[in-house]
Amino acid sequence: MNKTATVILLSTLSASAGLLAAEASTSRYSLSLATFENADSDIDGGGELGRRSYLLGARADWQLDKRWGLGVSLGYDKLDWDFSDLPGNSVADRVFAASQFDSAQRYSASISLRYNLNRHWSLMLTPQLQYAYSDEVSSSDAESYGVIAGAIHRFNSGNMLGFGIAYLNDISEVRTVPYLLIDWQLSDRWRVGNPFQAGFTGPAGIEFSYRISPDMELGLGASHRTERILVGENEQTLELTEVSSFARLGWQLGQGFNLNAYVGYFINPELELSEPEIKRELDNYLAGAVHLSYRF
Repeated sequence: MNKTATVILLSTLSASAGLLAAEASTSRYSLSLATFENADSDIDGGGELGRRSYLLGARADWQLDKRWGLGVSLGYDKLDWDFSDLPGNSVADRVFAASQFDSAQRYSASISLRYNLNRHWSLMLTPQLQYAYSDEVSSSDAESYGVIAGAIHRFNSGNMLGFGIAYLNDISEVRTVPYLLIDWQLSDRWRVGNPFQAGFTGPAGIEFSYRISPDMELGLGASHRTERILVGENEQTLELTEVSSFARLGWQLGQGFNLNAYVGYFINPELELSEPEIKRELDNYLAGAVHLSYRF
């Protein structure tokens, strides 16, 4: 079993990104660096899979005037998947083994446009573009694009609740994903919010957090996650879907720096090869992460 180091939240730049984050100030910029590693997981029918990822992100938010806001985010992820001991007893086994890869790249970009209808309601529209492909194939067929729309209500208390729909034209598959937008202060110490941004990796998820001290916070959350990577010609993809549950311990280090450590448990993971369609279930597994961000 590999030592652990970081969970999925790492396609995001902060736990309160997007519409919820940008309303707090006239402008904000952030940079993030994360590393992720999971324990080796047994594959149904034979073999193991271990994963390690390194994720870089940058985001900028501007409140243009009283009604309009704009956000831009960029991301680059290096994905290492370590397949081992895959069997070759049948044709399906050999085809599945041939789709394995050692390393993949993922590039992403999005633009968020926000409009305040009044002091209580805001609308958001976010076009997204992503390229995710293994090192063995060309990036030319790895394009995915989509758009996310959302509406959110700000209560007099400052709490926010809304809903959204993500239309995602992923590699060789179109998905429509509903999601909940929430930022709710339950008490002086307890809060519930979204740990992710909705997008190609899934809906925004939900996290309950407890403020231990002014500089330290404990969170517990869960979400459905998807990773879809181009691995062959004719839009052949390998997709991993799973439900993640995680615990987070966060520190505000001062000078704009925040450090979060995660321990996660991934439930019902499944690998699916698109052409031909071959599915393999994985055992549940542990994972861990470290996420460092800087805001200025």
